[in-house]
Amino acid sequence: MGCDQMNRGLLHEALESFLGSEQKNRADYLMQLELGRLYLYGKNADDNVVDLEKARSHLLLAARYGKAEIAFLPDAAATPAKRSCTRLSLATC
Repeated sequence: MGCDQMNRGLLHEALESFLGSEQKNRADYLMQLELGRLYLYGKNADDNVVDLEKARSHLLLAARYGKAEIAFLPDAAATPAKRSCTRLSLATC
């Protein structure tokens, strides 16, 4: 739901959805990634949710949790999610 809201330009609503999801499952690396992206780029004519410190924090969490997922993703080299996790992990080195 947060991704749909973000794509429609409803940035505050997307932020609320992602923060609600975070309360239920903090270790979801894709949700942390989207939160980081929203805090990093979240500005349009109606909303401005940019917060660089929060962006950094959530992107680092995405890398941490993504790194933990790598071993559990099937067919390591072939899946886009696995490649994303690997990139996130390498970006924090």
